[in-house]
Amino acid sequence: PKKEVYLLSPSVFEKESIHKRKDFPKVLTHELAHLFTYRLYPFFEPHWLIEGLAYCLASQGRRDSLKKIKISPEDFLSKIDTQKGWRGNLHNGAYQLSYLFVDFLMKKFSKEKLLKLLKSLDFSYEKTRFTQVFKQVYQQDLDFLQNRFAKKISLKNQKRKEVR
Repeated sequence: PKKEVYLLSPSVFEKESIHKRKDFPKVLTHELAHLFTYRLYPFFEPHWLIEGLAYCLASQGRRDSLKKIKISPEDFLSKIDTQKGWRGNLHNGAYQLSYLFVDFLMKKFSKEKLLKLLKSLDFSYEKTRFTQVFKQVYQQDLDFLQNRFAKKISLKNQKRKEVR
């Protein structure tokens, strides 16, 4: 894991990256969020947590943008928790689902609770251990909250389809 962020000049940002020039401040904020998160939790998995948090802090996501999501919300966490799974689902809505789930956790429980989770993780990612620490911090099972979140997402998606 690298502890560095390489910056492109905004003048070449669009040409040298996949992002538009107007997105430079948000992408910079996203990458800086990784640096700060890494100080609390020096690992990159679960990937949904690390990327979802950076997306939230950089205000890159939209709560109403569900159309890019091709991963089932019922079991998405296990599909995008590792870097390998993340890469395999990158274009299936991994960023958006991660953002929406982290946003859900912060709104339902608080930013402080998420910070407490990060501070409680003093080991490299191991799913069973992570879910135990998650349950200690949130007093709820991760799978239960994922299902609750999935229902919320499904309801929003149904309402959007009905409006059309």
